[in-house]
Amino acid sequence: MAANNTRKSKTCFNCNYEFAEGQPDEYCPRCGQENSQQIVSVGRFLSDLANNYVAIDSKLFRTLKGLFWPGWLTNEYSRGKIASYMLPVRIYFLISIIYFAIFSAKLNTAVNLEKGHLNIPAMDSLVVDETGQVINLQDSLKKAAGNNFVLPTDTAIVFIKNQPVSWKRVKYFVDKYDTEQALDSLKADNSIFQNPIVARIARQSIKIIKGNADDYLQYCVGSLPITMLLMMPLLALVFKLLYIRRKRYFIEHLTFFLHYHTFAYIILAVYMLTWGHNISGLAPFVVITLLIYLILAMKRVYGQNWFKTLFKSFLFVIFCYPIFLVMFALGTLAVSFFMF
Repeated sequence: MAANNTRKSKTCFNCNYEFAEGQPDEYCPRCGQENSQQIVSVGRFLSDLANNYVAIDSKLFRTLKGLFWPGWLTNEYSRGKIASYMLPVRIYFLISIIYFAIFSAKLNTAVNLEKGHLNIPAMDSLVVDETGQVINLQDSLKKAAGNNFVLPTDTAIVFIKNQPVSWKRVKYFVDKYDTEQALDSLKADNSIFQNPIVARIARQSIKIIKGNADDYLQYCVGSLPITMLLMMPLLALVFKLLYIRRKRYFIEHLTFFLHYHTFAYIILAVYMLTWGHNISGLAPFVVITLLIYLILAMKRVYGQNWFKTLFKSFLFVIFCYPIFLVMFALGTLAVSFFMF
């Protein structure tokens, strides 16, 4: 059907607003949609699709270009030039997903390579697992252990109650039984595993060990983009305090960190894809690059002299950032542990 086949209505096609008699009806006064039902041609559809793609592509290019000038894009956003660039949170999500996908792939490769060089020594078992031996040893064990001796009726394994946890015994249970059976054996072996919290931790640990620890690690990595995003408001709050006399809005500090981390992910992704095998040689160079970028961005955005900028940047890098990074990393591991 041709692109000019349109029809008007006395009721808005989008929000059902009813046009009054004699009222202009080109556009709906409530929602702003054009008052026409237009069936576009395939050519028009493809043209609109291409135009939207070009618009997004040009925004992305301008945004990425601006990121390579420390603090420039943040200043542009603060001046109200929003339509020309991708929103800070949108570009952050886009780049962070790409970066952590690369990071996850590299990590998986490194783990697989490491597995090829592992040499796990054999461990002697302290548990007797043959029924005949247990029955023959029962009397002598009773004399040696006294009232601490327990022989469950549904297993041929000897348990000594309330003894220090033996990791060899734990390994035996985990290797021999499924998750719930191993947990039941641990509870019978040592009363500490009867504690609900300890039992939950033990269950999740067994689940990860018996499943695939690599999957758990990948699960943690998959949570990192959200974890880092949740850390941004705290970092912005730190800058709000560091620059309290500058009368900046909180959203400006947040935008600063979204742009900074987006740039950091780009640099780290390029590093992993190109020189990732030479970690010891180029990692310091990457760290220095990101530190210099941070200092220059702070100088451009907040406009203080070099002494104050250097002092605040090193205070932030040495004390504040590592604390938040470790805190959120541990939080990610803990939450992922119980949700895996």
